[in-house]
Amino acid sequence: ILGYGSHLVTVLKPRCENWSQQQLLGDIFLKITAFLKVYTQYVKDHDKRLATLYELKSTNNKFVKFLEQCTLNAATCKEQINSFLIAPVQRIPRYILLLRELVCHTS
Repeated sequence: ILGYGSHLVTVLKPRCENWSQQQLLGDIFLKITAFLKVYTQYVKDHDKRLATLYELKSTNNKFVKFLEQCTLNAATCKEQINSFLIAPVQRIPRYILLLRELVCHTS
């Protein structure tokens, strides 16, 4: 998912930096439909992922200590793993809103 998101930013950024009234974005979103399917699978499996995380937290002290250490790491911005796991799920509605806004503001 991270790779797809990075690719989307890489493709959108030059167009946004050189914006004109004739600029198009729809072709980019049409090309990333496989990307959206990856999100669908991720969302579908999210509950299983959380159940596994809960089980590991309940039964594996080493795992709990590892998560605590990760939370202290500056690279994680002191976020807990749940925040990272839910982020892709929350991103889907944002894409939908973005596309609706694009349609409303373009002809």
